[in-house]
Amino acid sequence: MNGTASLCRVTPFLLDATVLSEEMLERMAAALPPIRREAAARRRGIVRREAVAAAYLAFFVLLPPWETEKEPSYSPCSTLPPVCTPSWPSLEELLRAEQDIVRLGERVGWPVGEYGQPFPDGVSFSGGCAPPGIQNGGTGSEEPVCSPVRRFVSLSHSEGVAAAVSCPVPVGMDLQGIVSGETAQLRQIAAKFHPDERARLAGLPDSLLPVAFRRLWAAKESVLKLCGRGLGQPLSSFCIREDGSGELDGKVFLTANGETQAGSLSVAVWR
Repeated sequence: MNGTASLCRVTPFLLDATVLSEEMLERMAAALPPIRREAAARRRGIVRREAVAAAYLAFFVLLPPWETEKEPSYSPCSTLPPVCTPSWPSLEELLRAEQDIVRLGERVGWPVGEYGQPFPDGVSFSGGCAPPGIQNGGTGSEEPVCSPVRRFVSLSHSEGVAAAVSCPVPVGMDLQGIVSGETAQLRQIAAKFHPDERARLAGLPDSLLPVAFRRLWAAKESVLKLCGRGLGQPLSSFCIREDGSGELDGKVFLTANGETQAGSLSVAVWR
């Protein structure tokens, strides 16, 4: 994924929901909390597959592998460039985590915010333990130092592909598939964007507009998910600068963007 601003080190996990057999789909659905399982059951066709796969991935990325690692896989950073290369876990890997996902789902459920953002307050885990005397100022204590770990998650799906990302700080992600519609229609939608964004799109030839619009829309959606208000936040109220940064609610956000087989993918965090 491309970007120039520093960003939390995150790895979006993607899954092609179209390859799921009905048996695999049902196993994934059964592992979800009842409220999410029932919501997915109301969907139809490929959207149902995407919804189940995305929810399953959301729990998969929340599983705590860092407890057995010397260093977290995903850690906040202020100097490193964005590391947002998507990962495509195998179906075997996902299904091996089935029981862990069931237990996690039973413990945390599927809380949502006012605008439907999943896990708005994150999910707390016991966290790892530092060796005695390391984090306690070298006092020589014989007791390991343990601290809680909190993870935040965001999910999306489009064009038959589900995606989820986890981060130790609030995160928003969006996957935007192929943009349909005539050029005039896209420019009409873009009229709702921030004036600076409208000016950038207005300067593009018609041939370049669909991809540029799609990438910008994904970036704006990722910020809307980050702030937790979704489309309840006016699209004109913030601007995605050319370097992927911007400001909302008096805070600076950073985005990293890239292309996948399902379209444009964007991840956003607060700096």
